[in-house]
Amino acid sequence: MTHFDKDSVKSAAKGKWRDIITSTCGLLDILDGRHHPCPKCGGEDRFNAYRDFEDTGGVRCNNCFDKGGDGFATIMWHNGVSFPDALAAVAECLGLLPGDSNPQPIMQLVASAKGMPVDSIKVYGGKEAKRGKLSVVRFPVCNSDGDKHSYFDLSPTAKGWFKRGKGNAGIFLPGRKPEPGETWLLVEGPKDACALHALGYNALGMPTCYLAPQYAHLLRGCDIVLVPDCDTAANDGALKTGRNIRAFAKSVRIARLPAPMLEKGGEDVRDILKRPGGESLVRKAIEEAVPWTETEFLASGASTPEIVISPDEEKIVDQAIQVIAKRRDLFQRAGMLCHIIQDAEPPRQVSRHGSSLRIARMPSTRIRELLASEIRWIKINETQQGEQEAVVHPPGWAVVAVDQRGSWPDVRPLAGLVQSPVLRPDGSVLQAPGYDPATGLFFHSNGDFPLIPETPTRDDVARSVQALLDVVDDFPFASESHKSAWVAACLTPAARHAYDGSTPLFAIDANVRASGKSLLADAIAVIHTGLPMPRTSATHDDDEMRKRLTSIIVAAEPLLLFDNVVGQLGCASLDAVLTGTTWSDRLLGTNETTGHVPITTVFLATGNNLVFGADTARRVLHIRLESPLENPETRSGFRHPKLLQWLRSNRGPLVAASATILRGYFAEGCPDQELEQWGSFDGWSDLVRNAVVWAGLADPGETRTQLAAESDRSAGELRMLLDGWEEADPAGDGLSVSKALQFLDQPIPSTGDDFPLLRSAVSEITTGPKPNARSIGLKIRHFSNRVCGGRRFVSRKRHNAMVWTVERVEGGTKGTRGTNQHLRGRIQTLSQDSKGVFIGSTDSSSPPGPPSPPLDDAHVDGVRVGAVDF
Repeated sequence: MTHFDKDSVKSAAKGKWRDIITSTCGLLDILDGRHHPCPKCGGEDRFNAYRDFEDTGGVRCNNCFDKGGDGFATIMWHNGVSFPDALAAVAECLGLLPGDSNPQPIMQLVASAKGMPVDSIKVYGGKEAKRGKLSVVRFPVCNSDGDKHSYFDLSPTAKGWFKRGKGNAGIFLPGRKPEPGETWLLVEGPKDACALHALGYNALGMPTCYLAPQYAHLLRGCDIVLVPDCDTAANDGALKTGRNIRAFAKSVRIARLPAPMLEKGGEDVRDILKRPGGESLVRKAIEEAVPWTETEFLASGASTPEIVISPDEEKIVDQAIQVIAKRRDLFQRAGMLCHIIQDAEPPRQVSRHGSSLRIARMPSTRIRELLASEIRWIKINETQQGEQEAVVHPPGWAVVAVDQRGSWPDVRPLAGLVQSPVLRPDGSVLQAPGYDPATGLFFHSNGDFPLIPETPTRDDVARSVQALLDVVDDFPFASESHKSAWVAACLTPAARHAYDGSTPLFAIDANVRASGKSLLADAIAVIHTGLPMPRTSATHDDDEMRKRLTSIIVAAEPLLLFDNVVGQLGCASLDAVLTGTTWSDRLLGTNETTGHVPITTVFLATGNNLVFGADTARRVLHIRLESPLENPETRSGFRHPKLLQWLRSNRGPLVAASATILRGYFAEGCPDQELEQWGSFDGWSDLVRNAVVWAGLADPGETRTQLAAESDRSAGELRMLLDGWEEADPAGDGLSVSKALQFLDQPIPSTGDDFPLLRSAVSEITTGPKPNARSIGLKIRHFSNRVCGGRRFVSRKRHNAMVWTVERVEGGTKGTRGTNQHLRGRIQTLSQDSKGVFIGSTDSSSPPGPPSPPLDDAHVDGVRVGAVDF
């Protein structure tokens, strides 16, 4: 069989395939690119020739030949012959003989097939070479220093290949490096570079559609003209190249070739040169090149940052974070990436409140979307043509690493979300919507708010105070101090980000149901957020309370109401939140912690005759309603019958009233009102409480004294124990717990109980059926050195046993002291092993003792407590 060189025959056939296929297959009438019946299987509208049929000879049938291919494949498919037979048929059509199958050197074949003058190929260092058995022209490839470090092979029928292996791509130079003051054209690859060189231009061939930054220094001081192909990728590449080299080049311009802009496969310099007058068209495009502009760059897809995937994961994650940090909808809080989301509007037929904004952790799926939309992720693949770039999805490991980085230096911190003007720490008012760098707050205005005056007058302040008082004109406050306490609660959301430290819990209670407690709380929320107060129930489980508080604090909820509290309110977690400035806990459902999150939520509680734990009571500002009506719900004649509706209509002026009072206080230099200090809440007291008094209202702090006294069960227990201990140890010699219990274990004499105070105290603190020395001792140890009524427990060792003595403290207030004139003799005669009636039992043979001295009744854990006889 006669042998022909495939590449030589294919090169000679380029541009002649219509005649070849017509001659060998007889398909002249159906090679116009439109759909026709298949000449092989007869299928309707299934056959067509490819757009580049003249150069390749490729056709397809959707039914029997859907793989397509070149002209050789077309002949093999249509005529049912082998490849050698098809090759021989094409050679015969071209008039080639076996001895003439490669009549020209490879240099001429490549030059003819690629539109590259031989002389220019040689200027760029092209030489004949072998790539395996294939004859090629080999071009030297230069690195970022302009030195030869690799090669690029080109055959007549292929796009070309870089040297195998990573890092072998580079640029193509005409035997020398650019010099300052010269004009250089930048194109993709060596082919267009050779074509432009033949026209007398200095041309640099780029390894792809753009030039990486590391090559930019080679163009220092040069005037650069970028000549991209007429497709999107090349155009974006030119814009990107301009960005990369502008700091070094003297000037950068972009030439637009006279061809349609396609998504891909657009015409290049050599395609234009093939046209009639093509050289003039190319020269004109270069002469009319327009300056590269950053505006055009930013408006194009070229401005999308690129990250090349590599094993250097830390560097890649740093780059990714730097890019997405510019997003205006991305924030960080509590060691998490977060965003602000808006709940959907309710259906029109559903009667509930409208959409609201909230802070939420950004899910990893959304982070992946941001990484994909903001960054072009590039993967370098090794192919026969060398290293090829591919745009891919963000790697999963990068998404996880960005999400779990824990700290994002370039991402804006989010302190909270506000929906009405608030005070900044410097006393200025945040009134401009959007992110506020000074506070870390995001102000999403959901109403029309008047501008707050820079320096409010006293008349402005007086009108503002009256506006807020008008809101609660229908409520039966127990006193003026309780009314001013509500005003303080109403000012606090506007002031919360202006002071450091903790905020008290605002407790709204009443003597009877339906007095308007929850409505008072909702009024505050509607004024500042436009929506009623968000609610939760008050759990008695400290662990559950801790979880709820963590979710609330991390979400930066501005307000939260413990509504309709039943029983005692108070636990370790709530106490910690109310007097703490930051919160740290484990995030629900994860092993991650929140870090130290600022506590900015303002807490309120409502209930009838609220009762607080002793430690909680001192953290509460009391707002008391006392209705004279048996059934307040039947009351009529209100000034504002539909209060919340009226508040929504007048919300703007009321928000302005709150801010005006606070701003006015700042404008006058925050004059000290000489109020009694409130430990743990100095920041709030110095601003909000002082501003309320400065504005002419009663001191809201006066409401907490009685509440604390009524709620302090531990203080009552200590007072009773001190009284009982002095009763049993009047000389102050010291008394052990076991000895005290022995006193109580003796029968009560007919003359009366010798230890009524001690018996009552031990009964109060005993939780089991019988008291024991260990539990009583632990309780006294807990009270050790705590002063109550000018007295305290102190301990000392005696005969290897711990004894307790009541010690007077100078400067303390006096309390009651039990006395018993004939007690000392009784103590001396008691035997350690004597047996009698145990505490809590009654000996029917013994007459009842005299009544115990009266104690002040107090609300303890919701129960009226006093002295108890045994």
